Amino acid sequence: MTREETRSGFSATLAAIEAIQDPRAALPLVAAALAEDPPVRREALQFLLERQGIEPAAMVVRAFAALDPPERAEALADRARLVTAAEAVLGDPKREGRMGLAALASALPPAEGLRFILHLVDDPAEAVRGIAREALSRIARSLAGGRWSLPGPADARRFTAACELVLKSTPDEEASALVAALLRASTDFPEARTALRAQATRGVPGVRAIVLGSLLEAPPAAAVPIILDLAAVRPPIESVLGILRRRRDPEFLGELAREASRRMESPAGIPAQAGTALAQVAWEEMPAADLAALPAAAQKRLLAIARTFHGDLPARARRTASFLKSRERRVRELALDALVDYPPATYKEHLPALLEDPAEEIQLRAAELLARAGTADSRRCLAEKARRASDRVRRFILGRLASTRFPEAVGAAAVSRAARGRPFEEYSFPVVSPSIPLSKLGGGR
Repeated sequence: MTREETRSGFSATLAAIEAIQDPRAALPLVAAALAEDPPVRREALQFLLERQGIEPAAMVVRAFAALDPPERAEALADRARLVTAAEAVLGDPKREGRMGLAALASALPPAEGLRFILHLVDDPAEAVRGIAREALSRIARSLAGGRWSLPGPADARRFTAACELVLKSTPDEEASALVAALLRASTDFPEARTALRAQATRGVPGVRAIVLGSLLEAPPAAAVPIILDLAAVRPPIESVLGILRRRRDPEFLGELAREASRRMESPAGIPAQAGTALAQVAWEEMPAADLAALPAAAQKRLLAIARTFHGDLPARARRTASFLKSRERRVRELALDALVDYPPATYKEHLPALLEDPAEEIQLRAAELLARAGTADSRRCLAEKARRASDRVRRFILGRLASTRFPEAVGAAAVSRAARGRPFEEYSFPVVSPSIPLSKLGGGR
C-alpha cells in the first residue's frame, strides 16, 4: 500500500469516527497514528486538537516527542490545555508517555516547564532524564546569562530542587551552568543560596570544587553572603579561607565589609569562626569610602578582627594601618594604639596624612611615630609640619627632631603608653558571637 493510499484510508477512518455519536472510545486508535509517517501523523494531530476536553490533549502530550517542529508549534497553539493535560501524564507508567511530557516541558516557557522538569530530571528512564536535564541546562544558561529571571519564590524552589537532584551526578560542564544560575538567583532567593552552601559542604567532590571556584569570580552581591556562611563552618574550609585571601577587588571588599557589618548588628551576630576567617581579608585594599560608610561600631569590630591576622609583621602592620583612613576619631586612635608596637617603618606612609588630622592629639601621636621611623623622609615631613603647626605641636615636633634617635624595635621603651595619652582600650562589646552550626544560620541576611 502506498503512502497516499494509507493516508486516504486513514482519512476515511477519521470520517467514520467523527460520525460516531461518542467518538471517545476510538481516540486511542487515533493517538496511535501519531507514531506513523508525517501525512498520517498530521491528520491525527489535527483531529485530536479539534476534540474538546483533557483526554485528547493528554494523548498529544504523550506523543509530543514524536512530533516534528511544525507539528509541535501547531500543538502549542493550544498550550493552556496541553499544560493542564500534562498534570495527568506526570505519573504515566510508560516511558514513551513521560518522554512526551519531557519534550513538552522543554518546549514550554521556563516558568511553565519547570514544574514538570523537576519531576523528570531524576526519572528512572535514561531517555526521559536526558531530555529533562537538557531542558534544565538551557534554562540555567538563560538565567546565568541574564536573559531570563525566576518570576517568584515558587519557581525558585522548583529550579533549586531540580538543580540539587541533577548535581548529585552530572558532567562538569552541566554542573557549571547550574551553579552559575544558582549564584545569579541567590541574590533574590534564599533557596538558591542555601543550595549552594549545601553543595559547597556536602556535595560530590567535583561539584564542591565548581561552587568554591565560582565564588572566586562571582559578582560580590552573590558571592559575599555565601562566603560568610561558609566561613562559619567547622572545621574551616581551606578553599574559603583562600578566597578571602585572594579576592582583593574593591567591590568585593566593600560588599564584604557591609554584609559583615549588617550581620554584626543583627541579633544573631557573627560566629566566632567567621570572625577568625575575616582576619584573612586584605582590608588594606578596601577603598576609604567603603570604610567610612560603615557604622563606627562595625569599623571598631573589623579593626579588632584585622588585628588577629597572623601574617608576617609588615603585612600585619599594613592591615591595621588601613583603619587610619577612618573618619571616626576613635577608630583612628585605636589603630594608632595598636600600631605603636610595630616598627614605624612598616607603616610610615600612612602617617603624614595624620599630621593634618582635626584632632591635635592624633597629630602628636603621628608625629611621635614618624620621629621613631628615623628616616630622612620622615624628618623632612616633620620639619615641614613644624613650620605650619600650632605652637604646641611645633614645640613637640622640634623636641623630637632634636632628641636622640628613636629605636624602631617592637616595644621600644622610648615611647611609653602613658606618654601617648589615652591607653589602648579593650573593646567593651563582644567582637564576635559564639560559633553556631551552619544549619542555624538561615539566609544569612
